[in-house]
Amino acid sequence: MAAKEVLVVVDGDEKTGRPDPEPLPILHSPKGKMIFVCVDQSAFSTNVVEFAANHIARPEDTVCLVTVVPFEPVPYRTGHLSQKVKNEIKDFNQKARKEITEKTQSFLQELALRIKDINAAIHDNCEFRVFYSRHDRPLKKLLVTKIEKYKPSLVILGCRGLGKVGRTFLGSVSDFVVHNSTVPVAIVK
Repeated sequence: MAAKEVLVVVDGDEKTGRPDPEPLPILHSPKGKMIFVCVDQSAFSTNVVEFAANHIARPEDTVCLVTVVPFEPVPYRTGHLSQKVKNEIKDFNQKARKEITEKTQSFLQELALRIKDINAAIHDNCEFRVFYSRHDRPLKKLLVTKIEKYKPSLVILGCRGLGKVGRTFLGSVSDFVVHNSTVPVAIVK
């Protein structure tokens, strides 16, 4: 079977007022529900995907593997740089984004193959979304924003088991999503 396309969506820039580019719509199955399965590039992601495929998703559902990737390009639009340096920085940013995108696409394809191993019918309704986040916008806030925008029926994400001390100092994405999302959230340990 041919590899499925991974749609890369660049987060909008609130400072300049530029909105998100409109991505292709997530296709809803008329009979099923849309499930966001939120993953990062950790070993916990496989557990989340396996749980979703084994216990939650049905063949009529649309499963959307979602990941948020931090990317902060090197600024180059300052007036004191020569055009040559600006072009070199711009090329560097493009190469870095391409490398990150390819690595993320490969990771999502691996997860999709794991879903296919569990249930091929669910795999056929998989979609992939990669959102980029600037460093000044926390990943967990961007994730909640995207949940609000696409309004899935359910969000499934993992919990690394940081405990109270870890959550206090590091913050927990799953904890934040549970408290700030308006859709049901399932946490997989």
